[in-house]
Amino acid sequence: MKRHKYILIALIILFIPFYVYAMDWEKANQITVAWDPVTGLEDGGVISETDVIKYNVYLVDSKNLEDIALLTEIPILETQFTATFTEEGFFYLGAQTVRLNDAGEELATSVIVWSNDPLAVQDGKVFGVKFFNHPSPPSKLRLN
Repeated sequence: MKRHKYILIALIILFIPFYVYAMDWEKANQITVAWDPVTGLEDGGVISETDVIKYNVYLVDSKNLEDIALLTEIPILETQFTATFTEEGFFYLGAQTVRLNDAGEELATSVIVWSNDPLAVQDGKVFGVKFFNHPSPPSKLRLN
């Protein structure tokens, strides 16, 4: 009996990481991703009052992580972005901080954080978006 108890405990411990980091695939043709505003520097320093913080938003196909697409034509001030999908597939969304001076010149950027990184998402809940076009409806319904 004790042996079964130890095996059960071992299995629970082994499967906890899979449960905690289970990918949540949102099925949608449009999704809004949001993040907390950046208020400081990576080293803990303070952002200058004359600097402006903006953001870039990215998309990557989960099967081809090297083909990264920039969704924002120019960095945005908002801390959310609505992405519309036209190509089928499974995708991750990413965000990057852009630091600009008061003249609008780029000073520095952060790394891109991705929706499949448990350290970058809220409460470790990784997510992605899946989009597939709807098939045409049946036609010429009739009684047989």
